[in-house]
Amino acid sequence: KYSYLDNQATTPMDPRVLSKMIPYMTTNYANCHSQHKIGRQVALAVEEARQNIAQLINAQPNEIIFTSGATEANNIAIKGVAKYYKDKKDHLITSKIEHKCVLESMRQLEADGFNVHYINVDHDGRLLIDELEDCLKTNDQKTSLVSVMGANNEMGTIQDLKKIGEISHQHKAFFHSDCAQLVGKKPIDVRAENIDLMSISGHKMYGPKGVGALFINKKQRVRLVPLITGGGQEGNIRSGTLPVFLCVGFGEAAKILQIELPIDIQHYQQLKKIILDELKDMKQITFNGHPEHRIPNNVNVSFLGVEGESLMLSLDDKVALSTGSACTSQSLEPSHVLHAMGLKPEEAHTAVRIGVGRFTTEEEAREGMKAIKKEVGRLREISCLWDEK
Repeated sequence: KYSYLDNQATTPMDPRVLSKMIPYMTTNYANCHSQHKIGRQVALAVEEARQNIAQLINAQPNEIIFTSGATEANNIAIKGVAKYYKDKKDHLITSKIEHKCVLESMRQLEADGFNVHYINVDHDGRLLIDELEDCLKTNDQKTSLVSVMGANNEMGTIQDLKKIGEISHQHKAFFHSDCAQLVGKKPIDVRAENIDLMSISGHKMYGPKGVGALFINKKQRVRLVPLITGGGQEGNIRSGTLPVFLCVGFGEAAKILQIELPIDIQHYQQLKKIILDELKDMKQITFNGHPEHRIPNNVNVSFLGVEGESLMLSLDDKVALSTGSACTSQSLEPSHVLHAMGLKPEEAHTAVRIGVGRFTTEEEAREGMKAIKKEVGRLREISCLWDEK
């Protein structure tokens, strides 16, 4: 039996989501921007989806902008805000453990003349709040945006979003958070968390790939320059014809989460207990990330003496694992996240990510761990780096 334990990379689509999408892939094919009857009918379905997504995070429907995913949402938020306020504010802040699309956006803006600070994190992956505050004080009134992810995609640590947002606002900076990994793993309220812009991904929450959203707080009067211009769709923030079937699927996934999130969390916790119980007797393993402030469906663990890449490949026919972000999986460099947390090279190179989901069974979790333990033992036996033979 094959164990899919890579739910941070993507989640399987919920069958109820697919059922909701099918009519909009077949019979309800009209352009939602058309003014005729069937165009208006399809537009109503898009607006219902928008409302479902807004309700999930305590936003208003007109604050939700559909995008092709969290990567595009992050690019729009960061580059859009930076370019709109560049004449008065040329300073940006992010953390060293962000998703690559955030870090690359910041580096591109640096090349365009903006000043960017990359805040350090502690050994558990939590942002150094004092360093953030000092940076904002030093660049008081010059910082347009602080961008810090809600939960890390590799080691699962959750940031103190409310505090980060509060400090950002004290210094007149907007606060953006990439919450692709957080939405659907714990309740999130954009008002309570002081969030001005937030990125979400459909396929991280049992919806379809190719669709995401950007929340833009209307009350904070956030302004930005659009990256894509054209027909002025999505409030002139993101022009282009909306893929109705993807929007509808995303909305249905959000609707399901409003009801079933507590059930999902309980399921994740049960699976995580099984995983930790199975691994607890292994020698020389370390668990990475914060022990408490973390998403419930993620375990990041280093099996010392065994390259994470070797373990992943040797289990290819039995278990789906990851050594880090799927978006950077072609790189053989150690994870920039684990490096920023201060892990030694031998710890970073031996780390793997285990991610369970709504459809992961207890049997899958147990069988996956048994396969991992067996393979770790085999690889250690033949490793010249392992000294516990």
